[in-house]
Amino acid sequence: MFFDAQVIVRALKPWDVIYPFDTQVRPNKHKMWACVSRSDLWFYRINTLSYGEACYPLTQATHGFLTHDSFLGLSGDLIRVSEIALEHYLAKQEEKAKQGIVGKIDAAARQNIRDRISDSATLSPSQIRTMLTELVVS
Repeated sequence: MFFDAQVIVRALKPWDVIYPFDTQVRPNKHKMWACVSRSDLWFYRINTLSYGEACYPLTQATHGFLTHDSFLGLSGDLIRVSEIALEHYLAKQEEKAKQGIVGKIDAAARQNIRDRISDSATLSPSQIRTMLTELVVS
């Protein structure tokens, strides 16, 4: 079944979670990404394992799109893509339930995530400002 990845990219907002084909992991595979800047198309990867203190735990109970408890990787693995590349990665998703925007980061977790981003040693001050401006807690 065909879906329009371009429409998904246009609809994307901060805190949204998508499930694109990830060419930055080995082996390449589909991975969940959380949008942390719509204007710059920046994302953090959601992993099943914690890779250090900068990882923020996401529970399946509060994030229904997860199949098990996971972690939002907030350390140095900021994903930056162009709109064309993102459309291409999204279009590779063949599982209907994983196409498009699959969920959002739970509102209760957002302030803690913002706090960790603002204290990040791996982001530039400009990157931190951009993210905090877009990642509104509501």
